[in-house]
This record gives sequence, structure tokens and C-alpha cells, in this order.
Amino acid sequence: MHRPNWVCKGYYQASNMAALDSEVSLSARAIYQILLAFAHGEDHVLIGQKKLAHHAGLEQRQVRRYLAELEAARWIDSKQIGKNQHNQYKLNLVVKFNEKCGVICDRRTEVI
Repeated sequence: MHRPNWVCKGYYQASNMAALDSEVSLSARAIYQILLAFAHGEDHVLIGQKKLAHHAGLEQRQVRRYLAELEAARWIDSKQIGKNQHNQYKLNLVVKFNEKCGVICDRRTEVI
């Protein structure tokens, strides 16, 4: 799949739905943005809670709470890879470039 130039240069775009969803706390939205940054344009990311906490400036306990909030809101699905291993997070609100129609698409809403 061809990636848009902004993804190749390390930029990404979050959906407006993710940025403006007032039912999810601002801190949880910040955690989602960090997940997006580490996903590198993919719809999933494998990252530890310690690393998330470091980049968010939070304690791991707080990160777990915000990840649970994101999962409850169906922004992410998490899967534990193994005992004492990182979790894999599937991002349900990632913005993708659709080569076929040339628009930016959102997995949950299909087209923005």
C-alpha cells in the first residue's frame, strides 16, 4: 500500500471525531495521540505501558485507567501478547488515506 507523503515523513493525522469526543477525557485523548504516533500510519501498535507513561508524563496506573477508558469508548481494542509482555493496541479511530477515492477515511465512520 502506498502511504501518503505526510505519513512517510513521520506526520500523522487524527480524526476530528477523536479530537473532539467530549465523552472521553482529555488525558485519554492524549494517550490515543501517543498511540497514533507510535503506530506509524498502521492501525495497531505494540507498546508498553511504561513507555506510554514516560511519553505522557503520567504514572503507569494512570495510563492503565486511560487505556481502559479508550477501550470502553471503543477507540481501541487491546490484546495481551504474553505474560509480562507489551500489549498490542488496535486503533479503531485511525485516519487512513484511501487511494481508490482519494479521501481521508476513518475506520469507525468510514469517510470523514
